[in-house]
Amino acid sequence: MITPLLIPNPLLVSPPDLQLRIDPGTSWPEVAADWAELARCSADSSFFTTEAWVGTWMEVFGPLLDVTIAMFHAAEQLVGACLLVKGAPRWPWKPLRSIHVNAAGESAADTTYVEFNSLVCRRGWEEVVAQRLAGYLRTQSWDELALDGFVPGAAHEALKRAFAAYQYEELRHPSYYADLVQIRDSGETFEQAMGRTSRKHLRQNLRSFRQLGELHLDCSSGQRSALTMFEELAEFNRRRWLARKRQVVFASPHFAAFHRRLIEKCGDGGEVQLMRLAAGNRALGYLYHLVYGRNVYFYQCGFDYSIDDRLSPGTVAVSRAIQYYADRGYNSYDLLSGDAGYKRRLSTHSRQLIWAAFRRPGVRTALMRMARASKRWLADRIKAHSYDSVA
Repeated sequence: MITPLLIPNPLLVSPPDLQLRIDPGTSWPEVAADWAELARCSADSSFFTTEAWVGTWMEVFGPLLDVTIAMFHAAEQLVGACLLVKGAPRWPWKPLRSIHVNAAGESAADTTYVEFNSLVCRRGWEEVVAQRLAGYLRTQSWDELALDGFVPGAAHEALKRAFAAYQYEELRHPSYYADLVQIRDSGETFEQAMGRTSRKHLRQNLRSFRQLGELHLDCSSGQRSALTMFEELAEFNRRRWLARKRQVVFASPHFAAFHRRLIEKCGDGGEVQLMRLAAGNRALGYLYHLVYGRNVYFYQCGFDYSIDDRLSPGTVAVSRAIQYYADRGYNSYDLLSGDAGYKRRLSTHSRQLIWAAFRRPGVRTALMRMARASKRWLADRIKAHSYDSVA
């Protein structure tokens, strides 16, 4: 007979009564199973807080950063957890000692872009755990507490209240998604449900690409095929952004190693799925998806624009992927954060994610404010000079 967990009522537990244990990052293998069980019952859980994502991040980035694991217990039962990461400096003009919550804090060139992030808690425990975490952090040395890709909700609001005396900076970005249940219930295909202009744009692309051969979208069937598609996606992505003289995430060996390891871990179970859009035998591009329950996250892509840079293989691939997952009973297809036009066109709804920072008063914070003010002043002077020159 299995003894059920006897979790106390969070309304009867005050933050000081909640037991906090701080483990070194090297103890992750011992706590991974507990984290996984906690994530499964967390109201704010997502693929980015699962043991698969966090554990892979710990394997690749844990040895490079100063990571500790906060574990919260009530009556000897685990009710909350998070990583506390002393972040790598991202800008030379920002000399702050930062702490990031969960799988974040790696260098800007290596970043894996965590989203749908939050404290990992049993339902109802978010506020008490956040307050206890804040109490602990007040005793530590840091200048900035960063919340990367956080979901609005109880944990975020509790941290805002707990650090109300600190300087607070917040950016909210839209996360567009397609409601696949709504699409199925409408009795229409996703293409039929699109707005008139978006549908016209899609059909123009379909006609152009069909001249190269029959269009088909193929999904990876396990770890091996997913890894093959990943390497081809990475090559298309590199070509696209190098041609535009932009930073290429796949230039980072740590970023690439993280995703190869994640695919090795999750490819056979279907939690990571890649897709290839092809016209006949010619690959037009690739999509990289993370799958959590009945929800799909469109994480990364790579497309061939050499045919005609006026065409959009991404529009065709994503619209086909949305229909693919709608037909198979999934609930949502999330395009993740960003306000790109294609995300608005290929979605039915949006929500917000938060990038926020709490900053302690102090010398480093003051220096950062001065550096920012100097940058703004310099930018204004350059702008004013350019106007004078034109005049």
